[in-house]
Amino acid sequence: MNMLINGQFRNSSTEETVAVYNPANGQLIDTVPVASLEDVELALRTSVVGKGKMKRLSSYQRYEILRNISVLLKQNTEELAKLLTQENGKPIKQTTAEVECAAYIFESFAEEAKRITGTVIPIGAQPGN
Repeated sequence: MNMLINGQFRNSSTEETVAVYNPANGQLIDTVPVASLEDVELALRTSVVGKGKMKRLSSYQRYEILRNISVLLKQNTEELAKLLTQENGKPIKQTTAEVECAAYIFESFAEEAKRITGTVIPIGAQPGN
């Protein structure tokens, strides 16, 4: 497995990895990179650039991105649930529900993205104030 930074899958700049084991049977699932300070700094710099790009997208473009995430989660629910079960030992029924919930959340966010008008309602605002 690799890190995703700036749209590219990559190893750690130090090539260091850590093993991830199935807690139920001790089998190796995969190895994951250990991010170095250099990797983190690159990810942060890239995220600032990405924020600027996202800011320029229309609400419909944001909707499409979020909706596509929801669709992909739904299409891959079984595979993702199996991976979660291997990684953390939860029952498949529970991890399936978690993936389905994540898909629903992205679908809800997508719908809300179409309604962005630039107004911010302060936390704790009371109706009629």
